[in-house]
Amino acid sequence: MSAYFSPVKSISIWALGSAPAVLLVVSLIALDNVGGERFRIADVAPGYVCDGAAPRVCLAEGTTRPLKPLAKGLAEQAGMLSQLGIQVPDTFYQEVPGVPAKLDAGLFIFTVDEVNASDISADRIASFLAMPAACPAYFSPTTPPVKALRAQGLIAMGLFERSSASSTFAQVAPGSGSADPVQGWVTSNAWNEWAKATYPKLKSCDLDSIDLPF
Repeated sequence: MSAYFSPVKSISIWALGSAPAVLLVVSLIALDNVGGERFRIADVAPGYVCDGAAPRVCLAEGTTRPLKPLAKGLAEQAGMLSQLGIQVPDTFYQEVPGVPAKLDAGLFIFTVDEVNASDISADRIASFLAMPAACPAYFSPTTPPVKALRAQGLIAMGLFERSSASSTFAQVAPGSGSADPVQGWVTSNAWNEWAKATYPKLKSCDLDSIDLPF
């Protein structure tokens, strides 16, 4: 059986608010309605090569160059969530065009450059971890679930600011007077409590019930 799909793209949006500037990173999964690419649903599931544990990282065969650094980085940032008592997916799979995503696993959507890279940046790892389920709403041809996408951005921002790749967390005490109110919030205990309530909703695709702090 064949089906028609528009290619799925991963887009990063940097949204600036009014002064003082509020910088949000929002991971948007959008359907590109331009073009007439045709994908055939695979009769046989693609082969994956996996590494790591809690969570396990699985990339499609032939695109495994970033596998080990991705598994290492994901484990580090997932550990931050685990310390808060937040359960992350057991496995994250790479998105393969034409193959239905696994609803009970996290999803990687790589750019072409990322597939060929030998490393993955910490901010991208954070954005991957902020998508703990391939919810059907993300791939709807209608309006994307903006509230859920904003929540993903705040989860990712909090994870990145706490990661070893960020110097901000070492310089700004959690919840202290950062010039950027969002940056101050994502390094505070308030973010911890919000993340504990919000991540399970992203994981279970209960997107309509997500509450945003701003």
